[in-house]
Amino acid sequence: NSTLTEAWKRVIWHQFHDDLPGTSIPRAYEFSWNDELISMKQFANVFTTSVGGVSRALDTQVKGIPLVIYNPVAQPVSDIIEIDIQLAKATNKIAVYNEKGSLVPSQLISSGNGKAKFLVAASAPPCGYVVYDIRTGGNKASSNLKVSENTIENSIYKVTLDKNGDISSIIDKRNQKELVESGKAIRLALFTENESFNWPAWEILKKEMDKAPISITDGVKISVVEEGPVRATICVERRYNESVFKQYIRLNEGGQNDRIDLLTEIDWQTTNALLKAEFPLTVSNSVATYDLGIGAIERGTNTEIAYEVYAQQWADLTDKNQSYGVSILNDCKYGWDKPNDNTLRLTLLHTPKTKGGYRYQDKQDFGHHMLTYSIVGHSGTYRDAKTVLKAEVLNQPMKAFVTQKN
Repeated sequence: NSTLTEAWKRVIWHQFHDDLPGTSIPRAYEFSWNDELISMKQFANVFTTSVGGVSRALDTQVKGIPLVIYNPVAQPVSDIIEIDIQLAKATNKIAVYNEKGSLVPSQLISSGNGKAKFLVAASAPPCGYVVYDIRTGGNKASSNLKVSENTIENSIYKVTLDKNGDISSIIDKRNQKELVESGKAIRLALFTENESFNWPAWEILKKEMDKAPISITDGVKISVVEEGPVRATICVERRYNESVFKQYIRLNEGGQNDRIDLLTEIDWQTTNALLKAEFPLTVSNSVATYDLGIGAIERGTNTEIAYEVYAQQWADLTDKNQSYGVSILNDCKYGWDKPNDNTLRLTLLHTPKTKGGYRYQDKQDFGHHMLTYSIVGHSGTYRDAKTVLKAEVLNQPMKAFVTQKN
């Protein structure tokens, strides 16, 4: 397909060592963003057209509005999908039925002006399609989800926040296991000095990473923003000087419910700083396992020559006796470190202290960021937990399309 070829060439044009990691001059990114948006539009059009072609061969003669769900993963997947539809009239009730005609859990998020947004617990075959049925009407699905301003709970976990909005406790109810180290919290960890040798945008010094980072505690506001049978969400807002942080801590019921998602929205305006997500855990091991895309590798605790290492979609710390572990999934960040035997850290943003001819980089990473990282507690090893599949589902979620009856 010539459109795919053109779009792909435009994307890989920017896959090089300055453009990709964010170390080009600001002017260069006006071209990058423009090219990426054009290609994303082309990819989306090809994808939508392809699904439309397949949909014409599917049985979409349902009672309500047909919803075609596509699973891009080569394994069966159950997950929560967010749907936007046009409605002839406003409603405060949505009911969704699967391909067998059985009612499935759903949750209306908003409705008005001829539109509705809702969540549905869906399942689809490997690299396949399924047709669901959307109807207006009641859905009295029960759920194990509970949420308040400092706790969120489903059938798998009970998560507790401290006064700063950081996660001070995660109880895995299946195993009666606490995941968070006593007296610590899973948090955004800010390093407020970011010295380098000669190449500020490319270098992170171990002496800086050995310092104790600070928590972000200014302007903390915690609120419940979703509460229903399918998903519950707490929003934590905070700021550091001119930078603003908003984290949505989510638990599902009905698909991927053993995953704690932290959808993180940041307006980054801080110079000479580095931001990590820090995970102090109750499991301990001198090595952790990191995803390489085509395999995985074990690496030890930080050393003088390996204190910021790379991984693709996940890293895992499993106790040395292999009885229990925690996988950290993510959708767009690739730098990690392990300061001790029970802590993993994921690098999120990096604005160096500049020098010489690199003064333009004191605004590196400035602007708006959206990213998600997820916590998965598991018995046994990451293989037992199917961490590779879970990370793929996070990065390649099912897509849903409202279509016509044929």
